[in-house]
Amino acid sequence: MEAAFAVTPWPRGEGGRQRMMRRFIESARTRCYRVVPVPLLARQQPCLLDLGHPQQEALWKSGRPVIYRAPGQFLQEPLAHNNRLSPGEVLQTKRVQEALIRAEFVLYPSLSAKQRLDRLHQRPEGSWAVIPNAVCLNHYAPAPFRPARVNPVPCLGGVGPLCRRAGLTLLLEVARRLPIRPHLLLLGPLDGDCLPLLHQALSDPYWQGALEYVPRLSAPQWVHQYRRMDCLLHTLAGDASPHEIVEALACGVPVVYPAASGCNALIGTGGLSVSDSEPDDPRREGLKAGMAQAVEQVLDALPDWHRRARLQAERSNNIELMSQLYLRGMGFPPGAPPRSWKYVAVRTVGRLLFPLTRRVRTKRSGRPRIGLVLWDWNMGGIASWMFRVAAAIPEFEFHFIATHLELHAQRCEEVGRFAYTPGFWPLVRHLRRHSFDLVQVSNNRWPVDAARAAGVPRIIERTDGTGSCCRLAKGDLDWVIISAQGTEPYIRRFWPQVPTQNIRNSVDLQEVDATKPLRSAAADRVVIGRCSRFGWGKRMDLLIDATAILVERERSVQLVLAGEDSKLTGALSIESDLHRQAAPLGDRVQFFGRTDTPLALAHGFDIAVCSSNPFNEGIPNSLIEPMACGKPVVATDIDQVSELVIDGVNGFLVPPGDAMALANALDRLVTDVSLRARMGQAARRTIEERFSFDVALDRYRTLYRRLLDAP
Repeated sequence: MEAAFAVTPWPRGEGGRQRMMRRFIESARTRCYRVVPVPLLARQQPCLLDLGHPQQEALWKSGRPVIYRAPGQFLQEPLAHNNRLSPGEVLQTKRVQEALIRAEFVLYPSLSAKQRLDRLHQRPEGSWAVIPNAVCLNHYAPAPFRPARVNPVPCLGGVGPLCRRAGLTLLLEVARRLPIRPHLLLLGPLDGDCLPLLHQALSDPYWQGALEYVPRLSAPQWVHQYRRMDCLLHTLAGDASPHEIVEALACGVPVVYPAASGCNALIGTGGLSVSDSEPDDPRREGLKAGMAQAVEQVLDALPDWHRRARLQAERSNNIELMSQLYLRGMGFPPGAPPRSWKYVAVRTVGRLLFPLTRRVRTKRSGRPRIGLVLWDWNMGGIASWMFRVAAAIPEFEFHFIATHLELHAQRCEEVGRFAYTPGFWPLVRHLRRHSFDLVQVSNNRWPVDAARAAGVPRIIERTDGTGSCCRLAKGDLDWVIISAQGTEPYIRRFWPQVPTQNIRNSVDLQEVDATKPLRSAAADRVVIGRCSRFGWGKRMDLLIDATAILVERERSVQLVLAGEDSKLTGALSIESDLHRQAAPLGDRVQFFGRTDTPLALAHGFDIAVCSSNPFNEGIPNSLIEPMACGKPVVATDIDQVSELVIDGVNGFLVPPGDAMALANALDRLVTDVSLRARMGQAARRTIEERFSFDVALDRYRTLYRRLLDAP
């Protein structure tokens, strides 16, 4: 399969759809995909097309695979009222109907957009997915710091496409109901109906010096203007995924909006929805009063709402994650093999070096050398597990190689040798210098190319959940080790010829039983704990919210969080935000920092938790270790977690992103000691029966020998 596809229409304007498509194209190209307009693409390659686009008939005739993307806003009139539509709207409606009938797969920006199209058009059963609009979180980000206000006047925002005449009227009247006159910032072009209303407001003495209109902005100016806002008012229904809302949330701007707008799923915890208490009132007095009250509520706790808005964008609107979902919907893996001259050159050199290096190695005595390549070796989940494997198989000489950070635990050097090779050629030189017999990589492409260039005879990958298993193209690997059974069908879909073997992560129960518990909480408190890096997808904030709910219920609990922010370039820093969020809970939340002894902490937990978002876990070590210690767990039902946690037997599974469901599941274990003990025993049995350390070691040893002894 050539890693190429087309996008039609090609994004050239400044609208929300065009900005989203440009970001998707840029992200896909960084993943080594060729993205072009339709005329430049071979016929057998797929095309991402807007529903109802005029080119769709020509694409059908060409026989090219077509994946449809539904815009966020569609015709609001039912088909029965076609006599009230313009000829152009009637033609567009007909095109949408035809496309939906023929489409095998449709991408919707929101569930409400799908529901609206289902009401307007009859579509046969077919595959679909909801993928919301997204932004680059590094570009659209809150200001590094928000200075203390000298003047307490709040800044409320409205964005042009969200402000039709009815919406602008509502925005102005809501702003006037606040106890203090705000600064009102209107961004983007307004339609012709809005301009007379704007001029009328500008001539009103009440708004003199307090109303600012910026009709045209470049991309950097949008970020600057969003950062000025304290709150964005969304006052118009009809579009369930406005791009302007996504950008505002990413800049840490909370949103107040009518519940009828259909944006509930998009905004989530990043704003407040207001229901119309008097829906029959043509003046909408109930909605105006409710929105004004919601704005006051946001302004009273502004730092907290800034944090919530940003976290909502990180959870749901990250262009990197959305790009993976788009590519998956189009039948592609999240990453493709590069086709640059460097790629071809290093592979050619590697093939030439292979016979020579093979002969040299056959003459060398001593243990076979295996290089384990990771981003860093600071005892994260994968690093901790591979260290245990290396320590338990002394017949091989292991080298721990870090490619992005020099961080590593001291005990790595007690078992093998550690090296830091930041870049392609340093890694090539290191692999050549030490004549490795086998290199094992994880979720990263260029170390494979470096190993080929160095003439390493055997290259394998160890991967985990479906969220990351296809970041590395596998067509040229000798073997793939998967830690979760649910990952295998996904790999088989793209690389059916590559051998795979399921070797689950596990933990040495003898080591577990010999470890002394580390516990600092009072004896009467139930300790809820998690050991994990503080990535945005790990949702530590959700766990703090659930703990706050338990404290409100007067439960004697203590939350222990062990870990720290990722040190990788571009990683989002959230540890300081978590400290601020947990501050009102006092000593009920303890941050333990980075630890190289997670087993000791796990022994001290009463309940272990995994609160991550989808595509952030495989089968997490942060649950395996506490379960081996006989602790019950509560986890979000994501990725391959259900292969470990059996709901109601050794723990509870809850929906991702639901703090109340997480709190309720924890509450059952906190208040029922016998249930906690029973589930803890079941958790230990699960590890003993299905995650045996000895079985995993035998499989690793056998696989290494099989590959190293092969001709």
